[in-house]
Amino acid sequence: MKKFVFAAIALLLAASVTYPQQTGWSRTYGGYSSDFAYGLQQTQDNGYIMVGRTNSFGAGSFDLWLLRTDSVGDTSWTKTYGGESWDQGVRIEPTLDSGYVIVGQTGSFGVGHYNIWLLKIDGTGDTLWSKTYGEVGYEANGVFVTQTSDSGYVIIGDRKSWDLDSAYIWFIKTDANGDTIYTHSYGGNEYDDCISAQRVGEAGFIVLGDLWEEGNCLIRLYDDGTVYWIEPCNVWEPEYVQLAGLGFLVTGCDYKTGGEWPYLCLYETDFWGFGQFKEFYGGENWDEGVCIQPTNDGYSIVTGYRDYHGIKHSELWLLKVDPYWGDTIWTRTYGGDSIDVGTYAQQTNDSGFIVLGYTRSFGAGASDLWLLKTDANGDTIPPAVEEQVMDSPADWDVSSPVGARISLRYSDYPQGFHASVFDASGRRVDEVHATERSGTITWGDNASRGVYFMRAVSGNSAVSRKVVLVR
Repeated sequence: MKKFVFAAIALLLAASVTYPQQTGWSRTYGGYSSDFAYGLQQTQDNGYIMVGRTNSFGAGSFDLWLLRTDSVGDTSWTKTYGGESWDQGVRIEPTLDSGYVIVGQTGSFGVGHYNIWLLKIDGTGDTLWSKTYGEVGYEANGVFVTQTSDSGYVIIGDRKSWDLDSAYIWFIKTDANGDTIYTHSYGGNEYDDCISAQRVGEAGFIVLGDLWEEGNCLIRLYDDGTVYWIEPCNVWEPEYVQLAGLGFLVTGCDYKTGGEWPYLCLYETDFWGFGQFKEFYGGENWDEGVCIQPTNDGYSIVTGYRDYHGIKHSELWLLKVDPYWGDTIWTRTYGGDSIDVGTYAQQTNDSGFIVLGYTRSFGAGASDLWLLKTDANGDTIPPAVEEQVMDSPADWDVSSPVGARISLRYSDYPQGFHASVFDASGRRVDEVHATERSGTITWGDNASRGVYFMRAVSGNSAVSRKVVLVR
C-alpha cells in the first residue's frame, strides 16, 4: 500500500510540473572555427532566416553565411557566399517578391580594398543577382538596406580612404536591379563612420554616426537622402538607434558619475534629436546594449551583454524596458563560463522574442552563432542545443528522466564521464563525474525539485537532456 501511495504522489507531482513549451528553446550553429550572425527576420511560416559570417565553411577566410530554420530552430538549409578573401552579411530584409536582400561587405569581389556588397536572393537562398559598391583606394561597408516603393533599394554605410585622409557616411539609392541611381555623402574628415540606421516610416531615415568633428551624432535624412538635421548623440559608445513614438532611442554604453565601469545606456531624444533623458542599467562590470527594437505593447526590447571581463566572460543580456520612463519591466541573462553576446532581437508573431548572438560557452568551435527563442517574459530552455549536420546516436542517455533521483547511463568513455547540470534559468548548478569507462550515475539527492538540463559531450558535439526532479 505504501508503494502505491508513493507512486501516486510521484505521478501527481510530475503532472504538476510546468514543462517548457516550444515558445522557448535555444540552438547553436557552427563548425570548428569562428562563426557569427548579425541580421535576422522571421519568415511567413514562423521560421527564421539569419545572416552573418563563417570561418568554418565556405571558400575563404570568412564567407557570408545564410541560415534558414523552421519554427523550433531546426536547420532547413544553409548557404555560403564569397571568395578567397573576407566577406560578411550584416542585414537581411524581405522584398516584395517574397525573396530577400542582404547587405554587407566583401573583400573578394569589386574594386578597391573592401566593397559594400548587395545580394538579391529568392526564398530558397539562390542568388538572383549581386552588386558591389566602392572605389579604388577606398574601403566601403554597408550596415543598412531596405526596399523602396519603386522596388529599388536604399543602402546606408560608410567609405574610408586607405590612408584615412577622408571618410564618409554613404547613402546609395539603386533601381530594382541594384544599379546605382544616385548617392550622397556626409562628412569627409578622418574616421567618419556609420554605426546604425533605421527607416522612419515612409518619411526618410535616421542614421547613428560618428563624425570626426561632431562626434557621435544622429543624422535625420529625407526620403531622398538629403539631410534634415544633425544633432549630437550623448552616448559614449552608441550601437543602435530605434524609432520610438515621436522620437528616437539609442542604446550602447556610457559611464555614470562615480561609476568604475560603463553601464548599458538608453538615450531618448525628441523628433528633432534633442536629448530628453538618459537611463543606466547594470554597471558592476562592463555592460553594453547592442540592439533595441519596439514591442507591440509599447515597450522596447534590448539585447547586448553584461559582466564583461575582457576575453574571459560575458553573458548575453535581454531587457524589456519602458522607453518613456526608463523603467525595467524584466531582465534576463543567458550564457555559460565564456563569452556570450546578443547582437539582435525582435518580437515574434506569438508575442515572444527571438534573440540572435554568438557564444563561446556552447557549440562546436571557437564561437558559434546562437539563436534563442523566448516566451513573452524572456524565458527559454537552456542550455544551448547544438545543431548538427548529421544526427548520430548519443553514447549516453537518461534512463529515468522524471523522479526523485535521475539515472543516466553512459558507455565507452576511456577517460571517464562528465556532465554539467543547468537549472531552468540557464545557470550551471552542478557537475556529475565518473571514472569508469562505462556505467550508470544517479543525481538529484541534494537538488531542489524542478526542471533541469544535463549536458555532456557525445562524439564531436554536446548533447543535452531535460530531466525533472520530483519529491
